[in-house]
Order: sequence, then C-alpha cells, then structure tokens
Amino acid sequence: MIRSLDLKELGKRIEAIDLLLLTLVAHRMHLSLNVGAYKKANGENIYRRDAENKRLDIARFIAVNGGLDDNFAHALLYSIINESCKRQMVQLQDKDFQLPDFKNEGEALENLRQNLLKLTKAVADSYDDSYDRRSFAIKSYRKFEEECIRGAIADTHDRSLAIDLGCATGMQSIRLTGKFSQVIGYELSPDMVRIARKKITPDLADRLSFEERDLEQGIPLPDESVSFVLMNLGTASDIRDIQKLIGEISRVLKRGGRYLMSFYNKDALVYKWDFLPWPDGLAAEINEVPSFSWFPSCLDVHVGNDIYTVHAKSYSTEEVENMLGRTLASGLNIATFPTVSALLPNQLFDNGNEKAQEAVDELDRQLSTLTNGAYIVATGGKT
Repeated sequence: MIRSLDLKELGKRIEAIDLLLLTLVAHRMHLSLNVGAYKKANGENIYRRDAENKRLDIARFIAVNGGLDDNFAHALLYSIINESCKRQMVQLQDKDFQLPDFKNEGEALENLRQNLLKLTKAVADSYDDSYDRRSFAIKSYRKFEEECIRGAIADTHDRSLAIDLGCATGMQSIRLTGKFSQVIGYELSPDMVRIARKKITPDLADRLSFEERDLEQGIPLPDESVSFVLMNLGTASDIRDIQKLIGEISRVLKRGGRYLMSFYNKDALVYKWDFLPWPDGLAAEINEVPSFSWFPSCLDVHVGNDIYTVHAKSYSTEEVENMLGRTLASGLNIATFPTVSALLPNQLFDNGNEKAQEAVDELDRQLSTLTNGAYIVATGGKT
C-alpha cells in the first residue's frame, strides 16, 4: 500500500533498508570465505556452475512471486556470486592462508592465545571509545551489568580491596576506586595494561594498580585478603580451567566478601538457531563448530572485516550454579541478558527510535530471570 509520507521520512527508511542490504551482503561474503576454505582444503573448484545456476533460477522464481523483475533479481544475485568467487580466488592464491592443523591440544591453545594477543593489540587504543558503539545489544548489556555490579557492591560491607580479573583497559577498575580503598586490575594483554596504566592519575597512584597476569596461573594475593572480585563481560568463559580459578577466588575472598562473574550462555536464544541470515546484535559469538576439534567451542570476535577466534567456553545457568558450589554460593543470584536484542540486526536500532529501544530493553529485563540471555551474570558471596 502506498503511504503518504514526506520525502525526508521516506529517505530515512530507504537508507535504513540500504544499510541492512549491504550488511547482509557483507555477511554473505564472510560465509563465502568459509566456503573458500572448505574448497581449498578439499581440492574443489571455486566456481560450481550447476550450484550457482540453481541459485539464480531460485532468484528468478522468488522475484516473480515477490513482484520484482526476474532479470533484475538474476543480475543482482549474479553480481554477488561473482564477488564471492573473486574473494575465494584471492583466498586460494594467498600463500599465507592456512587452515589450522594442530598436532595436540597445546598447539591449539597457543594459537588461540596468540589470536587473543593479536585481537587486544588491534583494539586496545580504540577499546574505550568503540566498545559500547558496536551494537544496541552490547550497550544494553553493559547498562544491565553495571546495575548488577552496583547491587553486588552495595552488599559488600568490607571495602578494603577489590580486584578486577580480566580488566582490559581498566574502565571498571577506575569505577571501583570510588567504592574501595585499594583496587588491582589483572590482565593478560600487555597492550591493554599499557592503556590502563595511562589512566592512573596522581590522586589514584597509591590506590590503583594494573598487573599483566595470566589468570590460569592463579591470583597472586594472600588468603582472605579481598573484599570484592569482578569478572565482567563474559570474561569467566575465557578461562580454560575455570573451576581452578573459582577455587582461587574462594581462597582470596574474605568471609562475607562478594563477587560478580559473567559467562557466555550456551542456552542463549541467539544460539538456538543453527544459523541466522543476518549478523546478530553481539560483537562476538560462540562458535560451536570451530576449525579444530580440541575444544567444544570457541569465540569469534568481529573487528571491522577481521574475525579473531579465541578460546572461550559457554555454560548453562545450571553449570554455573554447580561450579560456584558451596563456597561461593552465599546469596547466589543468576540472571541472563539480553535475550531479544541479541537476536536482532543492529540496523533496527540505528534510526534512534527510543521508544522501540526502551521496549526491547524492558522485555529483555523481564526475561532476565529466565535462562535464554546471551550472558550469564552470577553474583554471590563467600560462605
């Protein structure tokens, strides 16, 4: 139906559709590189005439039934297929492109570790400015997590020492200095630590510090010396031996001390679909079918046109509850967030429709007591 709208509003809607179309095409190009990797590994031809002609015939059929010119639909898809094949040919000719082929788990772990260091080096300088801008879902989650952190701190009566595990560039560590006498941030990436240390102002110099530390090796603090432990933004899922680290958290926490830990949720609604035809609302997603068989899952992090695969493991809410066990289960509360916005393409929120954003955010909050949000946020204390 033709609607009577002014040109400005019509133009904004057309621009939104154009942006979504290009995003979908870019998503298809990423998939085409996966196809190219498979073809290279199995010695198959880049151009498969029968398969491509079948897609073109389907495009004509869909166009006729959808009110489009079938020649236009054919030409459009033909151009996209040609671009995909070109990208695969470039990939095939790249001598540096190699599929992972690890002899043992140690080699695979080291590769994922190096990927993480490359990722953090690539994003360290822009991390603070760009993280919340990646998507509405991430921005909404950060706001929800901030509220959970404030609630956990409010229940923390001793305010002597807080530690931020996987502190990145130290944004949360600095916020914690307003509530605790001492704050220490631990981070694996030297590039992130470099940025974090630049933020230590003279008035914080004797209260805030950042240390380069592999948390797989434990927490270098005495028993029962910490008031509050923070591990946000899914960082708990990055740890290979999370049960060991939970034991370390229990060791260093004072009795009555509190914590907040965030995990990737294996039961998230966004992962219930085997495939979404558009990029989801997350800046990173669990890859349940990684390129190697040593791990049940990894994390694919999108930075521009690059994808970094790093170690991560998703958990269910039941698994998180069981892992925290008796020593860290005092006042245990588990929430998951976000559910709906993580499913939707970010372009739906780019038009600044605040009422729609507030409605989706409120719906996600109502669903946070269930088990289908993208992140698991666990708060509790030491018995």
